[in-house]
Amino acid sequence: MIQKIKRLFVNQPEPSRDAANVNSVNNEGYTDTAVKKEPFSSSTSEISSNVFVAPDSASIEDDLKPAELERLVRLQELIQNPINPKERNLFLRALRHRSLVDVKNYRSHESYERLEFLGDAVLELIVSEMLYRMYPQENEGFLTKLRAKIVRGKTLAELAEKLKLYELAEFSDSLSSRQQKRIHSTSILADLFESLVAALYLAKGFETTHIFVRTAVEKHLDIENISKRVDNYKSLLMEHLQANQRNLPDYKVMKESGPDHQKVFTIGVYVDDVLMGQASGKSKKEAEQRAASQALNQLKGDTDR
Repeated sequence: MIQKIKRLFVNQPEPSRDAANVNSVNNEGYTDTAVKKEPFSSSTSEISSNVFVAPDSASIEDDLKPAELERLVRLQELIQNPINPKERNLFLRALRHRSLVDVKNYRSHESYERLEFLGDAVLELIVSEMLYRMYPQENEGFLTKLRAKIVRGKTLAELAEKLKLYELAEFSDSLSSRQQKRIHSTSILADLFESLVAALYLAKGFETTHIFVRTAVEKHLDIENISKRVDNYKSLLMEHLQANQRNLPDYKVMKESGPDHQKVFTIGVYVDDVLMGQASGKSKKEAEQRAASQALNQLKGDTDR
């Protein structure tokens, strides 16, 4: 198995350095200059009609562990692009959970968390352009709401699950049984997808990342169905209160718990100084939405009586 993996990483050709497509990679493992863009196409036929063939080569160093080699081989098949030796640390970092920082000789910034930060912004730009072209007749409000539904944690976790990113991720062996169950949690899966998007953007440029995201979205998500989902309970609560001539809700942080990288927030929503809903989440925004949903159900129940 290891020999098969190594054959995929031997004598990999260097990227073209002609004027049309400069793709130099610095010590961080990402391109110093952008790859030349091709015109946008809403079709993914250029991907689906071609079978990706892993390169026969790569100048690989002996310090890569067998598990890391296998992880990189599977990852390059997923992203439909070869991973150069200079990019390998970047992509391995994109799959490295913070739990490894505490038990191995990694520095705090060597997990996927910094990449997740960048991936969030790159993903929002790509989805914005996709929707802008897909819905030429829709207004800004529609596009903004639909984008929020696509880039939210639950939807990204769905994508990560379909792509089986959790099988490629690297976690500490010392995780407790409770922590191991969280590997499939919405927040971790969403983080993995965002960090992979960031690594792809840094290593291969915007166009390659755009193709990867667009292909994943079109293959695994039903955008029309997503557009019809009702999930902004804060807006629904505000509309309900305004329609019934009530004061607007007030959200308060009731409690914060957990370490900095695994915070849990408990939010209470008050209407006319009365607690109408209380819920917890991995972010304040998530907790507020859940609390708003509770409040909305209670208020509608009061209205129906």
